[in-house]
Amino acid sequence: MEEEKNQKGHSRRNSKIMEVEEKGLNKKNSKKFEIEDLEESKSQNLGKFLSQIPYEVWIKIFQFIPTFKNCLNLSKTCHLFKEICETNIIWYYIYKNTFPRQYKKLGIEESDINSINYKQKFKENQLLLNAFQEILAQLNETKEKGNEFFRQKKYEEAKSRYEQALTSLQDDKYDIKKYEDILTIEYNIKFYKIQIILYSNIALMFLKLVSYFRARQSAKQGFRKLIQIKSMLISEDESDENNEENEKLYDKHFGLLEDKLKYRLRQIEDEMPLPFSFYHHSTIPVNELRQGTMLTHTDNFGSGGIFGQSNVFMTHFDRESENFTGIIINKKIRSRDGEMIWIGGPCELSKITILHNIPNVQGARRIIEGLYEGGEIAEYEDNPNYTIKKYYGYASWFSGQLDGEIRNGNGWQHTNLVTPDHVLNPQGVINMNAGDFY
Repeated sequence: MEEEKNQKGHSRRNSKIMEVEEKGLNKKNSKKFEIEDLEESKSQNLGKFLSQIPYEVWIKIFQFIPTFKNCLNLSKTCHLFKEICETNIIWYYIYKNTFPRQYKKLGIEESDINSINYKQKFKENQLLLNAFQEILAQLNETKEKGNEFFRQKKYEEAKSRYEQALTSLQDDKYDIKKYEDILTIEYNIKFYKIQIILYSNIALMFLKLVSYFRARQSAKQGFRKLIQIKSMLISEDESDENNEENEKLYDKHFGLLEDKLKYRLRQIEDEMPLPFSFYHHSTIPVNELRQGTMLTHTDNFGSGGIFGQSNVFMTHFDRESENFTGIIINKKIRSRDGEMIWIGGPCELSKITILHNIPNVQGARRIIEGLYEGGEIAEYEDNPNYTIKKYYGYASWFSGQLDGEIRNGNGWQHTNLVTPDHVLNPQGVINMNAGDFY
């Protein structure tokens, strides 16, 4: 009797495979299934239990299984699972949750899901994703080889490795546009982050090799990548509810890199010989300079220089507080998604300055008659009677620096005969390609 009792107890313990807790489907009548054990020896009992679950419930369950791997693991337990996993509607939910960007772009309605073989589409995307992961792995491997040479103070060899990694991206198989629909923000961050690190490292190698111009060029190309990732993460629509979260994401992954590139540029400028330095200070002020002054430069500062042939509108000019800030109004660059965005200057590329001609806007700051900065402008953005411009970054000078550049014949001309139309509708707009920000 005792032995029989023990066997029954043991049988009851073995049969306790899953607990079912009533929770209410869609907040009213749902079921939560907690699988405690899926051993092959118990699949028969599990199969009997699963066979009692309505097909509609399975659909709800599979909405929350985002990966193919989880689905396959479940399919090993019983034939019923395998059959369910092969249905197109289940693959629809798996595909939808795994590749939300592509799903959203396709605009497929649930009523049309049978028009696409989602299992096949999922597998195709997985192959692309695997290829992209290989790209990241190869870039990291080449970067680490460069780091090893750097630790050995073999700067030329290290530079060659870093440049090799960036050059490889010109190959068609590295074209990120092939992957952009299936990549999450996290993958895009990894892709851009390693490129920015490579540009920063190359800049340091050129600095070590006393090649100052090329060092500065590489650092500014890193800044260009920062602008691209910023425009990808942050919507120009200030009412976008995701902007605050994405700004935090940018600061988390790229804030330190941005500071590092700024530091790298300061290093380069400090080391550069005087004929190439932009820090020509003067103790004699140029009295005509003020808030609202327009600066014009006819020189290039090298191919693609951001100040070359630029028009800079001074939004702040205060000698007492030493605030000398302006916005380049005639330079644009193509963002990652193909949109041309305005570049206000090389400083703080994550900072957006808004200039407009809308009077009486709450929170706006008047710069000159009829031209304002910032304020609550959302309700006017689609109004054809007003012009609103957004600029990434700004230009800034130390006390005496701009005066010195003008007095030393550094190419700047200036005027105070400026109207809102001069600023908001500039002539001679230049589309930048090189990412050269100084």
